[in-house]
Amino acid sequence: MKMLALALCAAGLLSVAAAAQEVTAPITQMLKAFNSGDVKAIAAVYVSGEVSITDEVPPFHWSGANANDSWLADLAKAEKAAGMTETKVGFSSALRTEIDGDTAYVVVPTTYSWKQAGKAMTENATMTFVLHKDVGAWKVASWTWSGHHPHSAK
Repeated sequence: MKMLALALCAAGLLSVAAAAQEVTAPITQMLKAFNSGDVKAIAAVYVSGEVSITDEVPPFHWSGANANDSWLADLAKAEKAAGMTETKVGFSSALRTEIDGDTAYVVVPTTYSWKQAGKAMTENATMTFVLHKDVGAWKVASWTWSGHHPHSAK
């Protein structure tokens, strides 16, 4: 009986881990696409319709079907004005993943790195995502960037 209980617990843990990996797949795709500049691959991770983005560049919030395009344009404008080049987002495994049916909440530790006037800079942050399962696939409905103050990379 103990062996059956252990087997059921192990199967349950594997199922939870597989579900978490499935939910985080579009996040990984989005961040890798951002780093490679693949705008179409970034757009592919979003739900159709209303999307919400909150970031630290003005105007700080974008929503609607064109939120991603508007955010990318504003980000490019802010980075150009600040003299930022070679921007990349580093990310680790999710700190927290909560799944409730067709909705999920995921927190991912991130690091933004770039060069500014030839100097390496970095910003530690957290990205928080809300995803919805749409026609069998997880899609990003919203995300928020919560960053610390940038500093020189060590």
